[in-house]
Amino acid sequence: MDQLISELSGAPAGSAASNLTLLNIGFLLFVAIGNLLLAHRNELGWWFSMLGTFFGFIAVALYPGSANWMLLIGALPLFAVGAVGLALWSKYPLAGKFTRAVPVANFSIMGAIMLLVYTGVAALLQFGPDLAHPDLIFSEIMHIAWLNFALNALIMAGLLGVGFGSRWAWSLTAIGGIGMTVASALLPRLTGGPQPLLAQLFGMILLTISAIYAWLMWFRPTPEPLPQVEDDEDEF
Repeated sequence: MDQLISELSGAPAGSAASNLTLLNIGFLLFVAIGNLLLAHRNELGWWFSMLGTFFGFIAVALYPGSANWMLLIGALPLFAVGAVGLALWSKYPLAGKFTRAVPVANFSIMGAIMLLVYTGVAALLQFGPDLAHPDLIFSEIMHIAWLNFALNALIMAGLLGVGFGSRWAWSLTAIGGIGMTVASALLPRLTGGPQPLLAQLFGMILLTISAIYAWLMWFRPTPEPLPQVEDDEDEF
């Protein structure tokens, strides 16, 4: 088991580096599973989204030995996407077990702008304790961090749009996944850093495929709500 964990994380099993890497992989896998469920308008997908962001961001912020409460500033807006989506979908009637009759919303320029604003704000907040040093955040040495944080935020911005019924928003999540995959494959060659782990690349590719699949599935007609069963009133 330790050998398997070491292979997946690229670090000794039980070490902080190994555990943090596994948490990041968990984020990718749980969000991908959530996408597959949301593709069929199954509201359980929002719970998987929240689990993914909990493992990938909140658990990292609170990880023993390296806990930094300031990282919660960036983690909570990402985690909140699942809660917002679940609340928004709850107002639609059931069309099956855990399935909601969520209609496709029309494209809105203002909605697109708001999602891009969310992406920028969520990316910035992920700097956590570095927010107190704006000169550092906007320096050239932070361009890779900006790329990573922006792609994380873009993935969740797409899901936020899905919470409002926007089919096109799936493209944001797919672009975020594609960006992560390409950056992970190319940056080591450009910067001389370590090669990406196969498990992480697999999670990124799975997340991308799940978003594209969900986008295609949302071209299907909106599920019909279940018929309302009314209790017969006793006649006196």
